[in-house]
Formats: sequence, structure tokens, C-alpha cells
Amino acid sequence: MEVINMVFGDPNNFAILIDCLPGWSTDGGYKNGIFHFLMGRVIFPPNSSVATLSGDLYCLLNGALANPACDEDLFSMVASDAFVFMLRSMLPELAGANELIADDFVPTDLYEASTYNLEESGCYVFAIENNGLVRILGADVRMVEKNDFKWEDGVVEVFVEKEDLRCIISGVEGYLSSLN
Repeated sequence: MEVINMVFGDPNNFAILIDCLPGWSTDGGYKNGIFHFLMGRVIFPPNSSVATLSGDLYCLLNGALANPACDEDLFSMVASDAFVFMLRSMLPELAGANELIADDFVPTDLYEASTYNLEESGCYVFAIENNGLVRILGADVRMVEKNDFKWEDGVVEVFVEKEDLRCIISGVEGYLSSLN
């Protein structure tokens, strides 16, 4: 069995590692393999698991990496504060165990850059843009006590030009298209 590893982007800053594994896929069915974000030399998720590559591509094409929201204030926040703000806007129960969630709370995926494979492993990645530069923040979120979540390894932060992100996403999309 031939395995082709594909890395799109700069692994020292931000890249996507995608590898279609025929042994994990079915003929005429979904293409499965591994799908990871490489951020500042940290890999999300830290362990490999079966990823349905079309699902991760869907998240990638419809998420904040492809269409980052612009917000100068959020872009300028301290990394850990910005991460908590964006996580709280999507999943408040992970951002503060003792906080009450308003009955009229409406979650948003405006900043969500992670994919199914990352989130199933407890990794959350968010993106925000300012003047053509995209700030990407990620962390491996783990439960340390009942309903108390932490990102003990800290928040990883990288900056990528918006045009470079477009090239990375286009490369991933082209790679997956070539598998059909």
C-alpha cells in the first residue's frame, strides 16, 4: 500500500497535514485518513484518529480560516483572553464551569476554525482577521474535574497572511479532489 503524506503551509508556523489512507477507506465511499493542524510546531489533535476527509474539508471551506471575521479589538487581545472569548461564544460550558449560561444564549461559530477531527479529540482552533493578517489560536481542551475544562499546555498562537491561508486551503481542496 502506497501512502502519500501531504503538508500544506509552513509546519513551523501553520500547516495542514492530510493523508488519505486507502486501508481506512472504502471503495466508492468516504475517503478516510489523518487530518491535523500544525501550529507553531504543535500538532492538533496530538494523537492520530480516523478522519473523514470530506467532513474536515467541509469545515475548512466553511469555517473561520476560509472566511475570518474582522475585529481589531479581539485581534489585539492577549492570546488566552481571546481564546476564552471565542470558545465562550461557541461553547460556554467549556470556557467557565461556574458560569451561568443565559437562557437566551445563542452560540456562534463565527470564529470556529477547527474541524470535526480536531474537535472530536478535544482541540479547538479559532481565527480572527485584522488588515489581511489572520491570527489563529488553538488549544487542546481537557476536562480536569467534572465540568471543569483546562488547556494545560496553553494557547498556541500563530499569524498567517490571509492570502497564504487561501493557498493552503486551496491546496488541501485540490489534493482531496485528486483522490476521486
